Amino acid sequence: MRRINVVAGIRSVFDRENFFQLFNLEENFLIDTAKLDAAYLRLYDVLNKQLLETSNDVEKEFLNSYLAMLNEGYDVLKDDMKRAEHLILQNDTSIPIPSQAFIASVFDSSEEDIEGMKLDIRTAMVSAFKKRDFENAALAYAKLKVLSKLN
Repeated sequence: MRRINVVAGIRSVFDRENFFQLFNLEENFLIDTAKLDAAYLRLYDVLNKQLLETSNDVEKEFLNSYLAMLNEGYDVLKDDMKRAEHLILQNDTSIPIPSQAFIASVFDSSEEDIEGMKLDIRTAMVSAFKKRDFENAALAYAKLKVLSKLN
C-alpha cells in the first residue's frame, strides 16, 4: 500500500498544477536549475518505478498522466518564457496586449535596436518578478513575446 500513498501525495500536487510546488521550488522567476533537475529525476524515478511495478490498468493510466504532467512541468520551468507565463498565471494576473505605440516602435527599429529592447525588457521583467509586481512582469512578458516573433 505504500505505492498508493506516494501516488496520493504526488496527486495532490498535480491537481493544483503549480509546477513550482511540484518540484519544491520557490515561486520565483529566477530558479536553481540544478535543484529543478534533481527534483525532476527523483519524481520521474518514483513514478516510473511504480508504473513498472503495477499491473492495474487504471493505475497505469493514472501514472502515465502524471508522468506526462511531470514532463510538462519540467519543460515549463526550464524555459524562461514559459516559466514567466506560468508564474504570472499562478498569481492570477492576466497578460495584456502591448500598446500600439510599442508595436509601432518595434517595426521602426533595427535588429540591433530590437536586441537592445529585448535585453532591457527582460531586465525589467526580472526586476518586476523580484518585487512580486506581476502586472508589470506580465506587460514585460507580453512585449518580449512580440519581440520574439520577429526572429
